[in-house]
Amino acid sequence: MNAKQLTIVSAVVGVVLVAIIVLLVTGSAPPGENFRDGSGDVEIGDGDSPPSDTSLADIREAKVHQVASQIVFEATMGAEISRDLKGETMAWRWELSEGGDFTWLVTANVSVGRPIAAVTAQRTDYGTSTVDGRLPGTIDYDGDTIFIRLDHPEIPDFPSAFTWTLKTTLDGDRADPGSATATDEAPESGLGEYPPPE
Repeated sequence: MNAKQLTIVSAVVGVVLVAIIVLLVTGSAPPGENFRDGSGDVEIGDGDSPPSDTSLADIREAKVHQVASQIVFEATMGAEISRDLKGETMAWRWELSEGGDFTWLVTANVSVGRPIAAVTAQRTDYGTSTVDGRLPGTIDYDGDTIFIRLDHPEIPDFPSAFTWTLKTTLDGDRADPGSATATDEAPESGLGEYPPPE
């Protein structure tokens, strides 16, 4: 390897190392990419009847991005999302902030039957969900990934730019108020951004 090739290889290795250090320090993925979350970092709360398998609460990847005119809230979990959780219930909670103030919630819930999605404003009395059939958007899941697609222009005052945190909760026994829950959060540090930085 001549001196020029050695210089190029060293520069490439240097750039890769800097990117890895930034990712480790900030908890952020490279611009425009998913926020990848560590495997097996679920926390178990106090209580009886903990979830039998906590991997469903384990966030592997999360992102908020735009597809056509919709904002898509997407999370990939550590296990396939079942149509029947056999006594358990699983919830996703995207907390949205504008200028450092918590302003909106986008939530999803799966237990038995059809999944539920909801959007709630924290500064006004606006709220809508798939339960009342007024949610301007859809919820669905495929394998280990859940999607909430919002027609955001139809939601009064819904922001076009925000930061976000995703929190998950898997309740071990939905019939027992004292049951233990498994939780996870992404990004592991810092905040996600919408639209993603370029």
